[in-house]
Amino acid sequence: MAEDILGGKVTYNAANKTAAVDLLGRNVTATIGSPEISVNGEPMTMDTVPIMKSNAMFLPISILLKDTDAKMEWDTKRGLLKLRHDSFTESPVLMKFKGQDLAQVIDANAFDLISFDWDQKEESLDIYAMYESSLSPASRQIDFNPLIIYSKGTYSVNPYSKPSMFYKVKITSPGNLVYTRNIDTIDADKDYIKYITSVGRLIK
Repeated sequence: MAEDILGGKVTYNAANKTAAVDLLGRNVTATIGSPEISVNGEPMTMDTVPIMKSNAMFLPISILLKDTDAKMEWDTKRGLLKLRHDSFTESPVLMKFKGQDLAQVIDANAFDLISFDWDQKEESLDIYAMYESSLSPASRQIDFNPLIIYSKGTYSVNPYSKPSMFYKVKITSPGNLVYTRNIDTIDADKDYIKYITSVGRLIK
């Protein structure tokens, strides 16, 4: 995420289980299982430890953004962490959408994407989302356009200039929906979805 979404640079030394992250003018070095980190060469101690899960290293995002001009806000009502910085919209992943999005947006933050399920055999992806229960959107107004990043480094996305016809939206209860679309990947049994990034907008 630090590299793909936030536009930083990440290097990882498997021998000593140490990662170095360069982001917004800061260099953070951390080791799996150790609370001791280095920020621009200065030692610091965290109140937690980095872990490795599904071949990805996890550490607090606050460590990467502390003392930068990036804005970080926790939305307690919606259970979302909001990150803001001009450079985040120019990350390698998000730049794949540049020049494609011509949608007339009513609310850019109408839908909160919560989780997803991928049925590899059925080549089907379900994305679960929440929204204000007072909203009654038509299916055509629900704008999800998931960019799917796979473990092997490949990705799939439907460009706005050629929207997918193989999706459906089901309202499961007031304020909750599931977005289903067909996806496939080469050697799916040996691959997995690393993460998904998507808009969740109400459009005209």
